[in-house]
Amino acid sequence: MLSSFEAVKEVMTKEESYGRLCTGAQWDRSFQKNYGLAFSSGPAWNEIRAFCRNALRQYGYGDRKAMKNLIIEEITVLIKYMKNESNSHPIRKIHFESDYFHKSFANVIGTLVMGQRFDYNDQELLDLLQHEHDFIKNGALGVGLLMAYPFLRHIFPNSLGYTTQMKGTNGFRISADNLLRKRRQEPYDINPRCFADEFLKKIDEDDLNPEPLFTE
Repeated sequence: MLSSFEAVKEVMTKEESYGRLCTGAQWDRSFQKNYGLAFSSGPAWNEIRAFCRNALRQYGYGDRKAMKNLIIEEITVLIKYMKNESNSHPIRKIHFESDYFHKSFANVIGTLVMGQRFDYNDQELLDLLQHEHDFIKNGALGVGLLMAYPFLRHIFPNSLGYTTQMKGTNGFRISADNLLRKRRQEPYDINPRCFADEFLKKIDEDDLNPEPLFTE
């Protein structure tokens, strides 16, 4: 048992702690490859993590002032949107929904990662949030069982949420492909404006590697 910050730091910075369990449904979600920040392990995870941290910092991540300005800008848009919703109601009433805040939070992340924000009624944003909602909701019960007994995903894929989680994963992948395709139409290699541009540059650099870590 780890009982202090120093003990946690000591353990988590040891090479023995770099391994990350990735089996069953998790392995399927990473397309059975040692890809990505969430599902990779070992040296691959270290390299991807270092790249993501450094690239994100170039665009404000970790900079309190930059992040504060980004959040204030999005909150200003959110307040204006909610006022318009209220004014359009016959008794100037607004129904508070968590989606309002999900949309604004997604836009903060989207601006940092993709260099763009979505209109709150943009179908692409709504689809992303729906994938997230279904993914998390269906993983509440099944994820623990699938971690312990990966073979169950082949026996009870619907009951344990595996089918919906894989559908959500594919939805995320399609959305990411579309967003990266849009970034490729911009001069990302000459004038990078966001994390995605840096990521695309890294993909191009890693293209000659027989086992590339950075892929679309």
